[in-house]
Amino acid sequence: MRDNFAIHTSFSFYLRVSTNSLLEFQIPENVFSEDVKEERKFHIPQEASNDTKGSWQGTLHQMYSVTSAMARVLEPMGYRKGSWMKPEEVRSAVTEYVKRNELVDPLNRSQVILDPHLHDAIMDKSEGYITHLPWDQVFTRCFAKMSSGYQMLPSEQASNRPVIKGKLKPISLKIERKAGNKLMTVIQNLDPYGIDIKDFAHRLQIGVAASATISQGHGQKSGQEVRVQGNQINYLSKLLLEEYEIPRRFVQGLDLAPKSKKR
Repeated sequence: MRDNFAIHTSFSFYLRVSTNSLLEFQIPENVFSEDVKEERKFHIPQEASNDTKGSWQGTLHQMYSVTSAMARVLEPMGYRKGSWMKPEEVRSAVTEYVKRNELVDPLNRSQVILDPHLHDAIMDKSEGYITHLPWDQVFTRCFAKMSSGYQMLPSEQASNRPVIKGKLKPISLKIERKAGNKLMTVIQNLDPYGIDIKDFAHRLQIGVAASATISQGHGQKSGQEVRVQGNQINYLSKLLLEEYEIPRRFVQGLDLAPKSKKR
């Protein structure tokens, strides 16, 4: 039977040995970067029928795919090559691998002993043979050796939507100058965030009292974009960050807002 294993919110990890004694070691705080967050929550405002209003809460999941490099480590834990995993599943599986193979350094439990499979999976040949690494570096290197993707889900929906490969691109806000020195604000890449582009354009048009149109973006892989007259970055900042609750790091171009005139 598997030994009991628990992960505490403080990132303290515990290994239970055959003598039932408890050995404790600490994972340093702030181990995981912003790119390895489990989920990003945001709201998509909706206007329901009969003039009632509500909001739809969505969750953005960062996902990682098992690559050839990581297969020797993760397959014994039940994850085959090509399987998609959440960050917490990766950390749990790697920790279980270390536990099963007794790779925690008995003299310094903040260090992991690298067996041949783990070493080949996360180390580059140019680095030579390294025998030990801290826990945080083991996790960071494992994530770096996997393919990244993301999954968009309503908050209470089962995880049955497909994972989109690659890094999630931010929503792009641009300012274009047209004939007659007229400004145009262009909003791109709304679709990956589950935003209804027609509803968004309608809200934007009402909010700024200016014409907003939907058009096909330039380029083979470009999706639809919204164009609105004038520099509307200030209003878009409020709309995206406050109403839709898109994290600021996923919106590019907020610095293009018009500068306040000094009196």
